[in-house]
Amino acid sequence: VDALERPRLRPLLEASLEWQRQEKAARRRALLNDQASRSELKQLAREQREVYKLVESLVKRTERQAEKDARQEAKQAARRASLAVVAAQKEESRQAKLALAAERRAEEQRKREEREEERRCAEVRRCVERLVKQLEREAEQGELYCICRKPYNPTWFYISCDTCGDWFHGKCVGINAKQGSRIVEYVCDACSRTTGRTTRWVSGAAGDPAAAAAPSRHSGREIKR
Repeated sequence: VDALERPRLRPLLEASLEWQRQEKAARRRALLNDQASRSELKQLAREQREVYKLVESLVKRTERQAEKDARQEAKQAARRASLAVVAAQKEESRQAKLALAAERRAEEQRKREEREEERRCAEVRRCVERLVKQLEREAEQGELYCICRKPYNPTWFYISCDTCGDWFHGKCVGINAKQGSRIVEYVCDACSRTTGRTTRWVSGAAGDPAAAAAPSRHSGREIKR
């Protein structure tokens, strides 16, 4: 290029250099932007990895906690089942003891009843034996009189009840021969309780026919009639 063309080409060269500088600056800015974008992408990727790791850690922690809770619940269920078995065994043992105690009480009650029955039977046998012996004695001794149930003794004073006809010793009923001579109608205690009647005495008149008849009626010798 000759010297004439240089002044005319200078603006073009400058414009071209300016364009090149601008192009370089644009490429540099684009490169910087691209680097910033890659850095942001890398930062975002790191953050995502950290989030993934955190989520994974939380998931694993939740799973571990769930497993731990499941094991704890299984232990508690096993413990409750064991306690239920022990309680059932204790209840069964208690029921067995109660049943055994009831059987023992029933056996003791049965033995007491048997002993009581034997005692009553023995008492009945003794009473029957005493009654038989008494009847045998009475049969040997003859008829018995009075509340003392003794045989006739001609030396004793007797008085008869005008209601039932039984004979009593004056000593047993508290009446002597002199008092017996003043009785018009004698009523023994048993007949007095059942009939309400009482013994009637003479009024004291010497000529009373009842008073005169009383000694012969209550004499001890009259018992043989």
